Amino acid sequence: MIKYIIEILKVNSSVILPGFGSLMITNSKTGLITFNPHLKFNDGALAKFIAEKEGVDVQKAEVQIAGFVKEVEAELGKSDSYDMVDFGS
Repeated sequence: MIKYIIEILKVNSSVILPGFGSLMITNSKTGLITFNPHLKFNDGALAKFIAEKEGVDVQKAEVQIAGFVKEVEAELGKSDSYDMVDFGS
């Protein structure tokens, strides 16, 4: 999932993780990315992106995203951060 988040941020300046929040590039020169917990409605962009990359239907991609969000939330329940390899915390 992280690889898709990185890939979509190379094309778009933000990505919404449905039900969780959004990641936005706030400084294109430094690559600074911020998290917005308020922007969490499902715009379908990430699921569509994953579906196209993996050759699956959008519903399957949405299930993958929901699983990832659940994993992140579970980890955040144990600690104050979630580390994403090749991305950050």
